[in-house]
Amino acid sequence: MTVQYVCRHCQSEIGNVLKEQVTDHDLGFTQLTEDEKQQMIQNEQDGAKKVQVICEHCYEAQQRNPALHELDYWIH
Repeated sequence: MTVQYVCRHCQSEIGNVLKEQVTDHDLGFTQLTEDEKQQMIQNEQDGAKKVQVICEHCYEAQQRNPALHELDYWIH
């Protein structure tokens, strides 16, 4: 399974997991609610998963500017 982690705000690629035997449990996805899974994880046509998280830069920007929490996307 290939899992790509992308920032939900700036769309920058954070990292990839390229492992044949990785499971949802190994990645911690079983800890998420169904709503969280629907919001964060997209199943791609090629069988890969795209996980939307927040990068360090956007996290720090949100900490300095709380109004950014209202926006879905921005560029840093």
